[in-house]
Amino acid sequence: MNILTIEKVSKIYHRKQEKVVAIKDISLTLKKGDFISVRGPSGCGKTTLLLTAGGLLSPSEGKVIFNGNDLYKLSPEERSHFRAENIGFIFQQFHLIPFLTVEENVLLPSLAAYKEKSGGDVKKILENLNLAERISHFPSELSTGERQRVALARALMNRPKILLADEPTGNLDEENGKIVLGYLSEFARNGGAVLVVTHDRNVAENTDKRLNMEKGVLL
Repeated sequence: MNILTIEKVSKIYHRKQEKVVAIKDISLTLKKGDFISVRGPSGCGKTTLLLTAGGLLSPSEGKVIFNGNDLYKLSPEERSHFRAENIGFIFQQFHLIPFLTVEENVLLPSLAAYKEKSGGDVKKILENLNLAERISHFPSELSTGERQRVALARALMNRPKILLADEPTGNLDEENGKIVLGYLSEFARNGGAVLVVTHDRNVAENTDKRLNMEKGVLL
């Protein structure tokens, strides 16, 4: 069964007399166990595709079906709640809140999904990511690799069905990049689905299925 189905999705921006096509007529499916990469240069539409797939950016044309739900037929509030329960996001810049501890940052998605989570839930996830000793630290006290793993822990907090990752190793050295990719691969092996967008050939080569994008078109 498909978890995510993208059907002929396009995103078009209109600026005065100019029409900018960010992505064009893209179709893609993800099933349980899929670990898929979309590789292309900066500006080719990778992030637009990811945000559209995750319910964050309405397409100009086409549909995004997630577990049988047309994401963009939901109200903004319904879509936000659905997204928090089902989708984990990982970004290159981490997007951790600097004045919250590691534990508090990881707990944030449970608030959006109206789920009761405890410190024990957080500790278990952090232990699996070798971060248990950092639970009370602030982001500024962590290494770059640790911050990305905290971002991964946050994405995993609500046990999502899919992880969407935008250049997840872009700020990491080779060793930490391999660690993060290993966790993403493990998530897919355990029945989740992972979509990674990247410009990095090495990242793409670590995924099970590799696609390329040029000028908004999926090849």
